[in-house]
Amino acid sequence: ATAFVAFGNTMFSHFTWDDRGAILMNLDVRTDVTPLRDLFAHDFWGMNLSSPQSHKSYRPLTVATFRLNYAVHGLHPHGYHITNVLLHVVVSILVVSTGRVLCSPTRRHSVHRHLPLSVVGIQPTSSSRTTQSTSGVDNGSHWLHVFGYVSIAWDNDYSNLNVATMAKETGFTMFAVLLAMEWSSDTRYSKAQSGALMVAGVMFLAWRVQMNGSSTILYTWSIYENEFAHLPSFVSKAMSYAHVHTLYLWKLLWPQYLCYDYGWNTIHAVTSIYDVRNLASSVAYMAVVGAVGTSASHRRTSPLFVLLVLGICPFVPASHVLFPVGTILAERLLYLPSVGFCLVVGYATERVLLAATAATKPKLVALLGLVLAVATSRTIRRNLDWHDEHTLFQSALSVAPTSVKVLTNLGQDILPKDARTAVLYLERAVALMPSYSLGHLNLAAGYAALKKPLQAMHHLVQSIELVQEPKASTIYIFIVQYDGM
Repeated sequence: ATAFVAFGNTMFSHFTWDDRGAILMNLDVRTDVTPLRDLFAHDFWGMNLSSPQSHKSYRPLTVATFRLNYAVHGLHPHGYHITNVLLHVVVSILVVSTGRVLCSPTRRHSVHRHLPLSVVGIQPTSSSRTTQSTSGVDNGSHWLHVFGYVSIAWDNDYSNLNVATMAKETGFTMFAVLLAMEWSSDTRYSKAQSGALMVAGVMFLAWRVQMNGSSTILYTWSIYENEFAHLPSFVSKAMSYAHVHTLYLWKLLWPQYLCYDYGWNTIHAVTSIYDVRNLASSVAYMAVVGAVGTSASHRRTSPLFVLLVLGICPFVPASHVLFPVGTILAERLLYLPSVGFCLVVGYATERVLLAATAATKPKLVALLGLVLAVATSRTIRRNLDWHDEHTLFQSALSVAPTSVKVLTNLGQDILPKDARTAVLYLERAVALMPSYSLGHLNLAAGYAALKKPLQAMHHLVQSIELVQEPKASTIYIFIVQYDGM
């Protein structure tokens, strides 16, 4: 119920952001265009997985769910959003089941039963995952993840493991979580079974790499998408990414400032060991490592270790540790890690309430209810930002006013309606990043709309000089200039 209340206002939103590439422009979604078998050779965006231009995101089951939506109601966004909300409710219910299974010694307490559902159902950082149409697949893949944990912990059934890995890459982290569950169990721990899990994980990784073909395994992200990946110093990279990890943790704890994307010039790199941000990173790392170390020593008697692993392992693919990610930071990548986070919060809160006196317990429950109410309000308000692309880009401007991506997207969005204001945003974007060809291209379109051909031609030439395929830029600018302007 809390999950539906928090996200019910997203059901009539429009397509936004990644929905364009993953649904509107993806021919794999069209049941009348692409055969089903092609999904298993293409990436998430509909490109051949072996292509050097592919992002290597292999999610055939995810795209298959898009095809189901398309078969029912085509490209109408409301059906996708309704599916998202329903899947999010199912995920929230399964989180409670996971808490009951993993915390069986304390599952008789009602607080632990219901708190994780309330927290994960209303988590404000989940807005970016539940409000986007593309997030339906994330909700679906996370349903498979959580259901897999429940079925393995309860019935020792590993059949859902392979299915989860076909829904999204984070399915691979299930192997690590299951190893932690095996290691923490004093009744069924088996070296042979743990060894089999590790072998299965290695085999899956080898198969996944083979699927990429002979092209480069990792996609090379531009400085516009991930500037930290281009830092010359390993130390600077490590400190900068450690700062990003701290921001991720802080957003789970205090989700006040949220943005749809964190591209170039949004989060500044940490290039000095004397940067005060390193102190915050050190505190965050010590807190997490200390919690993991302490809980590991009590793993036979407390579920906390498994709950922490359930939050940490799914975050690893988004952490930039194994490979660079196509964005510095993205709240949408916190959806599955937030399951472990919410379970930890639920377990810790329950322990506090059990230790409280009869006089203080009602006050603590009232405080808890207030926190949940505030979080629900924040989520509902954040959902309104994701109603359409204009509200999304406009809301991001207050959080990331120097983001070239935010300025460019906002300028491009309002260009047909208010070219003068759009040019101001686009001029700012070009001033911040003069080497960004798309910024010059959009600015050329803006000046063309204002009937300033000399300025338009200047920035069009700049755009052509910065890209390898000038014909595409030329066609684009003429379409923008003469299509209703």
